[in-house]
Amino acid sequence: MENLTKRVFVVTALQRVSLELFVGEIFALVGENGAGKSTLMKILSGSYPTGSYEGTIKIHENPVEFHSTRDAEREGIEMIYQEISLHADLSVHRFSYSSYQ
Repeated sequence: MENLTKRVFVVTALQRVSLELFVGEIFALVGENGAGKSTLMKILSGSYPTGSYEGTIKIHENPVEFHSTRDAEREGIEMIYQEISLHADLSVHRFSYSSYQ
């Protein structure tokens, strides 16, 4: 990601942020609340589509455009959110090995 800038109304959430990641690398993005971590990841995952920010995303030196999360997924990029609420309608069953025998 090169020189990403994201404005939300009058607030500049990111200003000229660049980040280089490598295949097979385990990466953690850490910072205080309001530092722009989620904004950066939403750009990379396609939640904020191309055109809603300035800057470039490249994969293997080739510029890419993500107009949706599906576009990012096709390139192998998915977001796993800290607070998952995908299946609020499902229940959880407690399993005990001793009760199974």
